[in-house]
Amino acid sequence: MNITDPSPEYMPAGVAYHHAGISNEDRAAVEQAYLDGNVNVICCTSTLAVGVNLPCHLVIIKNTMVYGQTGASEYSDLEVMQMLGRAGRPQFDKSAVAVIITMASKVNHYENMVSGNEVLESKLHLNLIEHMVVLKKPSHTTPLTFHRMLKLVLAQSTTENLQDNG
Repeated sequence: MNITDPSPEYMPAGVAYHHAGISNEDRAAVEQAYLDGNVNVICCTSTLAVGVNLPCHLVIIKNTMVYGQTGASEYSDLEVMQMLGRAGRPQFDKSAVAVIITMASKVNHYENMVSGNEVLESKLHLNLIEHMVVLKKPSHTTPLTFHRMLKLVLAQSTTENLQDNG
């Protein structure tokens, strides 16, 4: 079914779905219908939480497991926080609700994570070189200055790794 016309006859209950398997046009139509108020509920995969600015009041993560080519695994904590981050954007809402439905054995982990008792940290420094290679050197930066910046970043991440593992 093509939903590029997000009129109420295609989404009569104000509910739509959003995932990587629908066309770009349909994804854009769902997003616009949501922003226009014609859609109030979007059932979606975690991909909606990344790169799309659709604020909401309620986020429900109905399962913390994701299924990939290697089988089932937990979403990373950063992915879960990214999904929860859709709810309660300060510029749009004064409060928000986030619900995580998970296995009983994981409840304590997620309670600690969302309460700030568990530290989340980026792993970017583990493969920083691969990410830095694709960056374009700013035109106002000399090659020597850019090289020094890279060395400082690498030295800092190495120092942090040594302290963490020390």
